[in-house]
Amino acid sequence: MQNNLNNRIHYLGWCGGSRLESFYDALDVLAIPSIYEPFGMVALEAAARGIPIVCNPIGGLVEILLDNAFYSEGETYQTFRKAMREWLKADTRVIHAKTWGEYKRFNDNFNDIKMTHKYMDLISQFA
Repeated sequence: MQNNLNNRIHYLGWCGGSRLESFYDALDVLAIPSIYEPFGMVALEAAARGIPIVCNPIGGLVEILLDNAFYSEGETYQTFRKAMREWLKADTRVIHAKTWGEYKRFNDNFNDIKMTHKYMDLISQFA
């Protein structure tokens, strides 16, 4: 089984710049099996690119993605595997609706301009 996984899963380590863009360009789906995720920057980066996301319904992931992800029903590998299968079997219209929803949520709330204004407002409260 280990050899089979090595042919299908690529461990890249840290990615930045053009390597990060190449990473996201190569994804069919972003799987986030975390059981703790305070904000979810990786999910936000994937949402900005319209990449389908499978994750556990925890912390910042739910806040960022709302109902635009394929959520597991728990935090076990069995429930995560079930969520991955849901994504695999999903109609392209369902996948498109979720990726459009996550992209729109990103663009309406978390893009560079919106976040700059939010940080400026926060900083001005202390100035």
